Amino acid sequence: MDKYELRRTMRAQLQALSAVDISSRAEHLYQVLDKNPVLQNARYCMVYWELGNELPLSGWFLKKLGEGVQILLPKVQGTDLLICPLNQANAVIKGAFGIDEPTSDAWSREKLEELTDWVVLVPGLAFDRRGGRLGRGKGFYDRFLNAYPNAYPIGVCYAEQVVEDVKMEEHDIRMREMIIV
Repeated sequence: MDKYELRRTMRAQLQALSAVDISSRAEHLYQVLDKNPVLQNARYCMVYWELGNELPLSGWFLKKLGEGVQILLPKVQGTDLLICPLNQANAVIKGAFGIDEPTSDAWSREKLEELTDWVVLVPGLAFDRRGGRLGRGKGFYDRFLNAYPNAYPIGVCYAEQVVEDVKMEEHDIRMREMIIV
């Protein structure tokens, strides 16, 4: 199956998930995240605000505000992701693609390059168990992760999103770890 057909298939599977199923799996995800040793030791955690039927993360990271780990959210600017700290739950506005984005100023490239102990929780449409990821097709996360190899990417997905093989291109970044619910 080519990547375009795989994207169509995965979008249809995500649309078929019920609100009850999504909520139940999100609660399970939050428990797994809280027990993850990499996340427990991270000082910074870049998260995503869910789009459509993506696995919800906001319920978890909004509880983490002020608990020792600095929550970071991406903001789309052109073809790039700018990374901004999230300090308050209500400090967001609708941004590109209708996704909530932080109102705070973006951190500089130099600051991000200096970070240690930071995790990036990465959404996608399909993943394989070796960390291969198929995104929505714009390349935001691959460009970002290529620019910041000091980040530790963890793919986050539903079990239905796991396929045998995601065809990786040269610029694609493999997840270092997968959380599948």
